[in-house]
Parts: sequence; C-alpha cells; structure tokens
Amino acid sequence: MRRTKGAESMKNLMIGLCLFSGLFCLVNFAGAETLRLTLEEAIGLGIANSTTVQAKVLAVGSSKASVAGAKAAYYPVVSSNGTWSHLFMQPSTSLPGGSSYTAPNDPVSLSLDVNQTVYTFGKIKNAVRIGEKSLTLAEMNLKEETRKLAVDIRKAFYGYLLAKEFVRINEITIRFKEETLNVARKKYEAGIASDYEVLQAESDVTDFQPQLISSQNQVQFALLAVMDLLNVTSKEGFEVELIGALEPKFVTFDKQEMIKLALENKYDILNFRKTMEIAEVNSRIVAAANKPTVVAFGNYILTSGFDAESGKDKYWGQGSWTDTLTVAAAVQVPLSPLLPWSKERADVAKDKLDYEQMKLNLTTIESGVRLNIENLLLKIEEEKAKIHSREKSKELLSRLYRTTREGYTRGLVSNLELRDVETNLNNAALGYNLAVYNYTVAVILLYDAIGVDQQ
Repeated sequence: MRRTKGAESMKNLMIGLCLFSGLFCLVNFAGAETLRLTLEEAIGLGIANSTTVQAKVLAVGSSKASVAGAKAAYYPVVSSNGTWSHLFMQPSTSLPGGSSYTAPNDPVSLSLDVNQTVYTFGKIKNAVRIGEKSLTLAEMNLKEETRKLAVDIRKAFYGYLLAKEFVRINEITIRFKEETLNVARKKYEAGIASDYEVLQAESDVTDFQPQLISSQNQVQFALLAVMDLLNVTSKEGFEVELIGALEPKFVTFDKQEMIKLALENKYDILNFRKTMEIAEVNSRIVAAANKPTVVAFGNYILTSGFDAESGKDKYWGQGSWTDTLTVAAAVQVPLSPLLPWSKERADVAKDKLDYEQMKLNLTTIESGVRLNIENLLLKIEEEKAKIHSREKSKELLSRLYRTTREGYTRGLVSNLELRDVETNLNNAALGYNLAVYNYTVAVILLYDAIGVDQQ
C-alpha cells in the first residue's frame, strides 16, 4: 500500500488530467448525447476542472519564485547611474592673468555600484531554507487538495450507484406487486377471491409508487452532486452517465501498518511537522539578530572634463574624462539585541516556548489519527458483518417470496402475508446495498485517514 511514485506520479497524473479534459471537450463539441465516465475518469475530469487545484498549482509557482528571490541575496546587487547637468551661469574665478572656470557647463557623470553581502551568520541561508520549506508545503497542499477531491468524488460516485440500486430494487418490488395484482384479478374472475382483495392489491401498488419516484429523484440528486464536484454543468441534449457497480470488495488491513502509514503520510501530521520546521528555522533567524553582518561595496565614477581657460566641455580626446574607484567593506553590529531587556531576547524566549507547545500539539494530532484509524477499522468489520448477514437474509427472503407467491396463487396464502414478504424482501435488498455502500465509504475514509491515494 506504500506509495513511492513521488514527482513522477504527479507528472503522469497531470498528463492524464489534460487528456481527460481534452476528451470531455471533444465529446461536448461533437454534440454527443451522453458522456459515460468510469470512477477513475470522473476523478481525472474533476481534478482537471477544479479551480481550487489550479489555484494550488499557482501557489506552487509563487513559492518557487519566492525561493529564487531568497537565493538572490547570495549574489551581488549591481546598479548604474548616468547624470547630465546644465549650469545656466558657469562659475569662474578671477586671476591676475585672466579668469579661470571652476566647473563645466554641461557635465556628464556615469557611475557603477556593486554591493555584496559577505557574511550574515546564517541569516540568508536560513531565509532560503524557509522559502524551500514553504515550497514543500505548497506542493503538499496541492497534493492534498487533489487527493481530497478524489475522496469526495469517490463518495459521491458510490452514492450515485447506491441510488441507482435503490431504483432497481424498487422497480423489481413494484413489478412483484403488479404481478400480485394480476393474480388477484384472475382469482376474482375465477370467483375464488373477493373484490376487496383486488382493491387491496391495487392500493398496494399505488402506495408503493411514491417510494419508487423518490428513489428515482435521489438518482438525479446524486448525479448533480457528482457533476458539481466535476465542475460540469448539464446542457441541453447533453447528459452524464456514471459507469460502475456497487459490489463489496473486501480488503484486509493490518492496524499497526495502517497507523505507521498514517504517521508517514497523513497531511495533518506532515503539515504540522513542516510548520514546526519553518518555526525552528525562523527562530534561528531571530537568534542571529545580534550577530554582525559583513558587506562589501564598490563604486566606479566617470566624470566628463572641461577646459578651465575657455570653460568648454570636453567629451572626447585625451584627458576628457576622469575616473574614481572606491572599494570598501563594512561590518554592521546591532547592539540593542545584546541588552537584557531587548525585544530580540524576548522573541528568542517566546520562540522556544512556542516550539515546545507545538511539539505537544503534534502529539495530540498523532493520537487523534490513531484513534480515527481504529474506529474506521471497527466500522469496516461491522459493515462487513452486516453485508454477510443481509446477503443471507436476502437469499432466504427470496426463497420465502417464491414459496409464498406460489401459495398465494393456489389460494393457500393471503394477500396480506404476501405483501409482508414483499416488503421484507425489499427492505432486505435495500439494507444489503446500503451495507455495501457503508463498507465502501468506510474503506474510502480509511485511506483518507491514512493520507494516501486509494488503490
């Protein structure tokens, strides 16, 4: 049951979703009257159409960009600047031999600045780690959203199959009642039954009609629930039909193995652990607030020259430009975090306490997961026992119905007795299918509790 497909599995799934989406569009465009979907096809179509899943995909892309932004702090920051100025009154200085200009009339200055963080005592490194862990969390959210949608579609899909089974059973029952009415009429015509018996049989058929109609409506409601999850709307001349059978598929589970898988795969646990990891890295950044930061920077400036005697600007030729290169390093040491009453010290103490509280909360979450798995395993065994019991009951009542009907035809059994057997057989068949549905849903919920895709 362990799933190890990882990224390759997700890639294959997304390719499959695109195919399903294309198939749906093709069928719709072709004007087909009915789109028939198996369970897996319905899941693929639902995931492909889900706006929530698409939003999670965008969130993953955003997290990747955030990681790239955090890593950018490792590299130098380069900027350039160009300046042109015009002096309406060019300054000059009077000298014994004449005047000398002290500044150009239209100076041009070009500069290049480079800033590089040299060492931060892990601040940049931990910021990148937080970004990477946030990316992992976004990928987990995408996977979980996809898995949860598949769980919801499975439950709704089997709810639709259950509703169809109820219709089939009720149609069989009303057919039995109509056959009983025909027998009552023949007996009445033969003079061996009263008109009361005929009226009672007619009333029995009429009284059962609402139950049949109600079950038929339930099929439509169940189908609408599935289509809502698939994000598909019914259009004129276009219908969706779900293909499948409500049959018990018994599976044996090992409780300890299920708990182990849950602790390894359950989203609630993994999400909380990842949140704890982010909190731990963030506490390291807070603790490094009192550590110095070493930065280096360089500045290169080109400035246009001028002729001091004439005041004319010189942009070309030898000696036209002068340059200046400045290289320096700086150590920035925050002092306030060193003080015992500083906010930074209080934040460090708070982070430690919050982390210990999170460890306790994680224990509570793990205990809840274990308890849920144990309850679901008991529910599965309970529904399995109901399936066997009601299957046997259905078989016995089917035999009893055949015997009772034969007796009624021969005048040995009353209409009331036959009606009771028909009702009991109907209830047994409905109860059997309900037990199969409950068992199937319990298995779905068990996989959900473990946090893995159902095989």
